[in-house]
Amino acid sequence: MSSRGTGQGIGQPVLRKEDLRLLKGQGRYVPDITLPNMAHAVVVRSPHAHARIRSIESKDAAAMPGVLAILTGADFIADGLHPIAHAPTMVGGSASCTSKSKLE
Repeated sequence: MSSRGTGQGIGQPVLRKEDLRLLKGQGRYVPDITLPNMAHAVVVRSPHAHARIRSIESKDAAAMPGVLAILTGADFIADGLHPIAHAPTMVGGSASCTSKSKLE
């Protein structure tokens, strides 16, 4: 068996072209990219499955330096957005991670 990774199929070595670049510390990752006026987003989720969120107090977070916006489920509905589809999707349909009734 060749150490160069010329085989094909399951269990066979694969020639990888990116390894040397990564081992030399020359890899480029999404966190390495900085663009002008770039902002970051943080999603805070309930630690409780299927919990009903009755209120969100965002005043303290909004007052923190660098915070551009705090968007809640109410904003989601007000903007006419649809539930966010996520994997896995089902054949002939889609799965949703957000229930409209839980956002209201």
